[in-house]
Amino acid sequence: MDQIKLCQINICGFSDRTKACLENYAYENQADFIFLSETKLRFDTAVRNYSHFYKHNKSTSLQGGVGILMRDCYRGDRQSYLEHDDIDALFMVAILNGKRYLFCSAYIPPNSPKLFKKFLDMLKFAIAEAVVLKCEGFIAAGDFNARHQNWGDILDNKHGSMLLEFSQKEYVDIWSKFVGNTFQCCNGGSRIDLVISNSGMSYEQFIDEEIELFTGVPQRGDVPVWTVLQSTKRSKNFQKTIYEWENTNWNDFEMYLEKITFQCFPNIVNTTDPQTLWNVAKDLILEAKHKFVPTKIITGHSKPFWNSDLSHLSQKLRQARKQFKFRSDYRNGEVLEKAKNELTL
Repeated sequence: MDQIKLCQINICGFSDRTKACLENYAYENQADFIFLSETKLRFDTAVRNYSHFYKHNKSTSLQGGVGILMRDCYRGDRQSYLEHDDIDALFMVAILNGKRYLFCSAYIPPNSPKLFKKFLDMLKFAIAEAVVLKCEGFIAAGDFNARHQNWGDILDNKHGSMLLEFSQKEYVDIWSKFVGNTFQCCNGGSRIDLVISNSGMSYEQFIDEEIELFTGVPQRGDVPVWTVLQSTKRSKNFQKTIYEWENTNWNDFEMYLEKITFQCFPNIVNTTDPQTLWNVAKDLILEAKHKFVPTKIITGHSKPFWNSDLSHLSQKLRQARKQFKFRSDYRNGEVLEKAKNELTL
């Protein structure tokens, strides 16, 4: 499959009318995955030709709630252990062209910085956990109510500033290539429906301003945001050589550099041209580097940040999760929670 089409929409309540409109819309546009926010459901609702995953808001009033609809031709597994009861965020692993990706559908109410901070902490753990789950990358889509001029909004709000800081610290991208506002109304609009990812995949985006999935849109409300992922297949020949500076014996490096500099000194003692002197010095340093700085070849599957400590913590977490599945008692729950915290710190 050359392209994978993701559609995200704040559905503002999953009524029978909305369901019928969504089924037709998904079929006509051949959506592979649909990320839903503000479903406002109490029970799961089936959608024709799609497997469904829902997380319902447990408040007394009908509000919030998220879901992911996946075409029947794909395979995926819910990752409930990454979720929190008080946050509308759902996680699943989906397989695209033989590669695993961690997906998240989320909704954060406006003016909720404390809740948004908790969501970002959860996201940070999920990104680290994607490595444990052997995923190629992480993709989160939803209505974050995060406005910032960095992704084309006309103003910044608290959520937007927090998300920008998070993206810079955690090296994730905010995808917002589309033109126009994702929330539209007669007196303005905003770009609050976004994609957060570290997958490095090639993609295109656009919004659909014509479709009316529920009463009032597009005059007022959220419009669908489409993200089209290009083929996830990577070149089998991709490799890169890197220098392992931390493993260099700098004493030997320094002694060798002094030795070859002394040997070369009679040839440059009368040289006054700065460029010539610089070229000689550069060649000597490079010679010492090639001799004493070890190298390592990495491929598209390498994880440069990984080390033996992370491997130990990852194995510890897998054992704790396995034990908790076997016996879900209080003690095993505490061990699992401790293992999660150790890996994220």
